[in-house]
Amino acid sequence: MSESYVHRAVRRTESLTVKEYVNKLRLRHAIHQVEQGGNSLSVISKSCGFQSVSYFYRVFKKHYGMTPTQYFSKKEPHY
Repeated sequence: MSESYVHRAVRRTESLTVKEYVNKLRLRHAIHQVEQGGNSLSVISKSCGFQSVSYFYRVFKKHYGMTPTQYFSKKEPHY
């Protein structure tokens, strides 16, 4: 399977580039880790594959329209 085939398949099924799709998965994983508690956003962003916290914040804000801090302060706690 060629790289270009994978790129086309992801674009066709997800309407995203491969990079956007991977970042979407990383963000979902980061949200799950934050909800589990115990680690800082810095540790979580690195464990989800983001090269820096600033890049994590940029991608998060682009995807969700707010910073991670704003996002998690608006979410209701799970009991």
